[in-house]
Amino acid sequence: MSGTYCTNSFVITIVPDAIVDTGSPLGEPMFTMISAMAQLERDIIRERVKAGLKNARKKGKTLGRPKVKINVIRAREMKDRGYSLRQIANEMNLPTFYALSIAKLEVFQYKE
Repeated sequence: MSGTYCTNSFVITIVPDAIVDTGSPLGEPMFTMISAMAQLERDIIRERVKAGLKNARKKGKTLGRPKVKINVIRAREMKDRGYSLRQIANEMNLPTFYALSIAKLEVFQYKE
């Protein structure tokens, strides 16, 4: 995995045959500088993402998954008829990850 990668602020060149001996007096600061640059790039990315989200909110964009209304009465009836949670989610045209959300509904937490 060798090559040169460019970002807005600096260039990273990866040389697989170069060995940085982190135990030597020169290797430790070199390793520290490389990790500091990686942390800097991570922080820059985080700032840009936060700024983009703030800008989107300011423009009135709705973020996240769309809200889904669940017909609890119908789900309860299907559960009483012996449907599995996955079958209920499929029948109600809900994503399959809603199967667990349906199970957590208070309506299913009763004892007969």
